[in-house]
Amino acid sequence: MIEPITHRILVKPDNVLQEKYKTDIPGFVVAGDQKDREQKGVDSGVVVSCGPTAFNDFNTPNPLHNGDKVVYAKFAGKPVVDPDRPDEQFVLLNDEDVIAIITKNEV
Repeated sequence: MIEPITHRILVKPDNVLQEKYKTDIPGFVVAGDQKDREQKGVDSGVVVSCGPTAFNDFNTPNPLHNGDKVVYAKFAGKPVVDPDRPDEQFVLLNDEDVIAIITKNEV
C-alpha cells in the first residue's frame, strides 16, 4: 500500500501513460517511449489518495477527492509501484503539480 505524506498526491495515470511505463526490475519504473510523452503538454489520471497537508500552503481546503480525474504537469512527480499491486503504476505528485480537475457537465 502506498500512502502519501505531507503535501503529496497519489495518482493512477490514465492508460495512455500507463502503457509508456515498463517495470524491468521490481520496485523500479523505467520510462518506455519517452518521445511520445515529450510531445504531450500534460498528463492525466485519477486521484487515489492525498497527503494530510495537501494544499495547506495555498491557504485553501484540499479541492481533491479520491476518484477525481486530474491533469498534471508534464514530467511531474515520481513513478512508483505498489508492492501489493505490482501490475499497476502510480505517480506521486506535489500538490502544486496538479493543474486542473476534469469534470463532466451534466446537460
